[in-house]
Amino acid sequence: PVTGDNCAVAASGSVTAVGSGNFFSVGVHHDEYNVTDIHGNTAGCVVTVQVVDVEAPSIGCPADMTVNNTAGQCAATVVYTVPVGQDNCAANVDTQRTGGLGSNQIFTVGPHVESYEVTDNVGLTASCSFTVTVVDAEVPAITCPADVTVNTTPTQCTAPVSFGSADTSDNCNGETLQLTSALGNGSTFALGPSTVSFGVTDLVGLTNNCSFTVT
Repeated sequence: PVTGDNCAVAASGSVTAVGSGNFFSVGVHHDEYNVTDIHGNTAGCVVTVQVVDVEAPSIGCPADMTVNNTAGQCAATVVYTVPVGQDNCAANVDTQRTGGLGSNQIFTVGPHVESYEVTDNVGLTASCSFTVTVVDAEVPAITCPADVTVNTTPTQCTAPVSFGSADTSDNCNGETLQLTSALGNGSTFALGPSTVSFGVTDLVGLTNNCSFTVT
């Protein structure tokens, strides 16, 4: 502040002041100044400085993740680094998961969005998210019947042959079985060995097959 007097100023200065040109922390500051003239008369003033935090906190999520299923399961346990928010004013800010399952949890096959939000001391927020995708990388299982040997029909060089279907299973279920050879259960087979084949396809298109011989 600028001082003046009708006669002369004896002294002036600050009582408590950070002072112009210096750094003020976030909050309200009162800089007090006084002046005394040569006759001992005094006057004072207060300058109020308010510094407002307008800078939002920051938070960074991991990159999107893709993991294979755990063997025999339609899911996987996923571990990731949990995001922690930072702020220009507060050393410790409130970071919360706002969506998803969290680290070290069991995620089913498919995509999952994990979301986090940080809030600083004045209520400013920032958020981030990333996607965890669990991939079914396990082929379905298939087991064919044992080889079959039959006699020809009397007076014929062929024989009708009956046999069971192939057994299938998949870690995610929903697999589809198909006969992939020309002849199947109940067909008439010619003399000699013939190969019967089955194929299985799971929900994500992974395949497996087996075969056995009819003689």
